[in-house]
Amino acid sequence: MKKLIFTIIILISLSAFVTAQNSSNAESAENSWKEIGQQGMKALKETGKFFKDAGIEIGSTVKESVKSAVASEKCYGEWVYKGKSTKTVISCNSDGTMLIEQKTGLETLYWKGVYTVALNTITFSVKESGTKTIFSSKSEQIDEKWHLLYTVQEDEVSMKIISSQIPADKDGTKFSKGIIFTKK
Repeated sequence: MKKLIFTIIILISLSAFVTAQNSSNAESAENSWKEIGQQGMKALKETGKFFKDAGIEIGSTVKESVKSAVASEKCYGEWVYKGKSTKTVISCNSDGTMLIEQKTGLETLYWKGVYTVALNTITFSVKESGTKTIFSSKSEQIDEKWHLLYTVQEDEVSMKIISSQIPADKDGTKFSKGIIFTKK
């Protein structure tokens, strides 16, 4: 009988222990699934935020590109300033090339390169400068960046250019003060 009671007590103890273990394992398994679910939700939120931020960045880039393209189109063409004895011509081509010429009598000073437009600034990357006359021509390769602030007037046939980097012409005109060019 003692043996039977002892066996029953051991079985009850083991049963209680097993039940406690199963309960602990069930809670542990349930907690693991909760944790996996929470991590999944966190990952989805972070992915959503990433795509939202990327969308905003792409939208901003496209918007700036459109503004730049519209600004570039306003610059296209030949723009002329006539001084007393000098004529300065700025040519902005749709292929991104640019030429600035200062003509005095039979002599022409010129600067060639490429340009980009952002808002109200033309960035002119000058690659070549030179002098031409009827009798001779001299040029040199250079690597300079000029910044020209510009405003196309409402009539779109005149443009104000301000740049301290365009050399003064033979008449002494300083382009740093702002000069009005007319479209040819």
